[in-house]
Amino acid sequence: MGLLSTLSFLLLSATQASARVVRYDWNITTLNTTIFDGVRGKFGYGINNELADLHPINVTFGDEVEVHVTNKLTEQTCLHWHGLRQFGTQEMDGVSGITQCQIQPNVTAIYRFKPDKCGTFWFHGHEEVQYAYGLRGPLIVHCPPKLQQSWEKDVYKEYTIMLTDWYHDLPVGAPIWDTVLINNVGRYNCTVAEAAGFECGPGRPLPRFQFVPGKKYLLRLINTSAMAAFKVSIDGHTFQVVASDADYLKPSTPVNSVTINVAQRYDILVQAKSSASQGQGQGQSQSQKQGQTGGKNTALGSFWLRVHSPFGIPWTAREADQVPEGFNPDALAIIDYQAGAKADPATSAWATEVTIGEFDYNPAVPVTLPTAPDQRIVAEFTLGVLAPNPTAFLGYMALDGGDFSSLVIPDSPPLFTIAQGAKTEELPTTANAIKLKHNDHVEVVVVNETPDQHPFHLHAHSPWIVGSGHASRDNILAGNVTALRLNGPMQHDVFTVPECMTDADGACTDLGYVVFRLNADNPGVWLMHCHIDWHFVLGLAMLFVEAEDVLHDEGLGAFSSNMLMSVCNGNFTL
Repeated sequence: MGLLSTLSFLLLSATQASARVVRYDWNITTLNTTIFDGVRGKFGYGINNELADLHPINVTFGDEVEVHVTNKLTEQTCLHWHGLRQFGTQEMDGVSGITQCQIQPNVTAIYRFKPDKCGTFWFHGHEEVQYAYGLRGPLIVHCPPKLQQSWEKDVYKEYTIMLTDWYHDLPVGAPIWDTVLINNVGRYNCTVAEAAGFECGPGRPLPRFQFVPGKKYLLRLINTSAMAAFKVSIDGHTFQVVASDADYLKPSTPVNSVTINVAQRYDILVQAKSSASQGQGQGQSQSQKQGQTGGKNTALGSFWLRVHSPFGIPWTAREADQVPEGFNPDALAIIDYQAGAKADPATSAWATEVTIGEFDYNPAVPVTLPTAPDQRIVAEFTLGVLAPNPTAFLGYMALDGGDFSSLVIPDSPPLFTIAQGAKTEELPTTANAIKLKHNDHVEVVVVNETPDQHPFHLHAHSPWIVGSGHASRDNILAGNVTALRLNGPMQHDVFTVPECMTDADGACTDLGYVVFRLNADNPGVWLMHCHIDWHFVLGLAMLFVEAEDVLHDEGLGAFSSNMLMSVCNGNFTL
């Protein structure tokens, strides 16, 4: 039996052995006291009148998740389960107006699905910018012992760490976050906040994570921001990256920093120090560097966990010197070796960054992809004021050299429209839809015609990232790009498309691109979009109609009656 066959057998066996239904009952509510960083924000969204991250989903692989979501807002809502394939449960993907009808006020949607793999995921609102204002939380699928990687058996404890940008009000013009939060806690300058008319106080205590000397810890890092990427480091500690976007990696060489773009997840393995004298060097205070007193090791103290959000092009539309007043790009948490510690650490940041590129890790189970795909698609994108909408700044995509179009949510969910027998080409042109033949091996080139980087997310797939770089538009369309990594490529369900190169006037010359491959084995209508939330609401998105013929054959009967009749208010019947 081959390695992949053995893994599939083990996954199936574990699923059958541990199957159970784990139910959650949630009301989607507003929050009137969003004091995440000491500032009382204008508004926010939560679950059961609490912060959404206080309602994490924690299950074991093989469990079935059932979430009853009742909309207690005065506006429509929707929840997406980020990173899950939803194979056979397409209507549970949670994309408002695409895979389901919007959940109207006082309506209950029942989401029911089985996670397809272990790992770090998250849930978030997929209606307007609700997740930017708090409607987001972790979704963790734990591996049963027989499916764990060898390094997992040595993990003493794990911590889930949510990272996000935070906005005190709706942005005016090019959006910039006010501050950064770790597990919904941050800091802001009260003088600036009060001058802008906000109430401001000391805020909540910074998050603290307890380490026991000599033990190994798994930190699940989730970037739940609407725009900001983050660099994460721990003073005095190196770590290994062991998973990205819920796909296992061969544990990396030790690094002291990892960059996490919007919606990405990285699992890192941290070896706790065994004594204060271990690893004397950068990231420690002078007292910790001294290490020993009277021939005995001194007690280990506390260390800063640092999160920094880069500012300036290509990370933001504003130049690096256009920082708003009061802007705080940093957040802090604390690693404690002493139980009950309350003092702040005295440690210093690493002077030199040691990291690995986004696509340069190695998968735990490498595959070799076909030399030639069955289908090749080029998806160009830009932001601006274009002829189709001459009075609006929008996001646009163009497929295979065609015209640019901004995504408009259709009147009826395309998943249901296709299942009723419609063809992809019969969808509105503003659906930005393209057809994938069932079981084809597909290559997609995503091309960036802006001077900013963009984190793109593909729903229902973890595509192999086989290339990234810069080239002229003509060369990209002709397929003349840097040699592709077809042997052992990484997978990412969120991938950074690099910015275009610019001339002295700021105009794009060579364009940034990412090439990915996927197997079209998951029938459905799947969204691909920029995960900068402000860009998605501008229409920077497209649809893949995958296995249209299978959807025709299965019809509406394949979908949940709750989603078709209750959520869609009787507009679809079985």
